[in-house]
Amino acid sequence: MRVRFIRSGFSVRQNLLPLALGVLWLFLLAGLLQIGIRTGTDANVCWFKHLAGFNCPTCGTSRIVLSLWHLRPLQAFLINPLAFVFLIIFTLYLILRIIFKRDLRLIMSKRESRLFWSVLALLFVANWTYVILTLK
Repeated sequence: MRVRFIRSGFSVRQNLLPLALGVLWLFLLAGLLQIGIRTGTDANVCWFKHLAGFNCPTCGTSRIVLSLWHLRPLQAFLINPLAFVFLIIFTLYLILRIIFKRDLRLIMSKRESRLFWSVLALLFVANWTYVILTLK
């Protein structure tokens, strides 16, 4: 497997909708957290949990962001390890793409690609099991 950094054609104007949706999500999250704090209730917004009756694979992502905001990375990791790692990698990727105008490419053979996706699927299932067993 090889990693390449290539020049990206990223521009804020072209990617305004995803950026705006991300900022909107953060404001909604902050608002729900404030409502929960002021009323003393749990501001749960997970439709998956309401419909299925158990935690979704990304359960705890809002709490991860809140824990990171309060500089508690270990607590954030213990909430949902895979979501924590994904958020960190995704944030670094956005910084690389927006600020440095570089894109990351993974170049893999078919065998490496199958192994990569198999390991990722195994991690996904293991993490979801962890989330279901540990989060309430």
